[in-house]
Amino acid sequence: MLASMRILPLLATLLIIIGCDRPSLAWVSYDPETPPAVLFKEIDVFDGRNVLRNVDVRITSGQIDAVGVDLEAPADAEIIYGGKWMLLPGLIDSHAHLFSAGERGGMPPEPEMIANAFLYSGVTTIFVAAGDPREQAAVRSAATDGRPMPNLRYGGPSLTAPEGHPIPLMKALLPWPIEWLALNSIAIATDAHEAK
Repeated sequence: MLASMRILPLLATLLIIIGCDRPSLAWVSYDPETPPAVLFKEIDVFDGRNVLRNVDVRITSGQIDAVGVDLEAPADAEIIYGGKWMLLPGLIDSHAHLFSAGERGGMPPEPEMIANAFLYSGVTTIFVAAGDPREQAAVRSAATDGRPMPNLRYGGPSLTAPEGHPIPLMKALLPWPIEWLALNSIAIATDAHEAK
């Protein structure tokens, strides 16, 4: 018992040190007031059902305004030659979390950085399971600072049944007292009334 009491201060210090070491991700940024004009030349396009081969795609004012052959480039447009590339509709992740990016060790990046990483990877809509109001506020704040963010849909706060996910996972993976702290943060409902 005495040995475990000596370990607790060391463990608390380690948690504080780990908590200060947040990874950083690069921001993708743009000016939402004046989005750049872009002309994709000779690129393949998947529209959700069909593949169009070797077409041009023109984007002005942040919107696709034409798809065709030999389209004229808007003034000051960036021209990108497609080659072997393909344009796709934005991807949708139907079960995501903004409190973790699957990192190993240390603390996860901030929620707005995780959201930005989704967007960078082509995911333009995220259904956030177990959303936290603080995450929503952080992402909204980043979006108002001119950083593009995916379209976020929230499923509500974290809630589980007694011994439901992620309780067994936490018990199996986390050492005490971290397990105890994590389990005390989980809302549990035994019936519909408690869930409300």
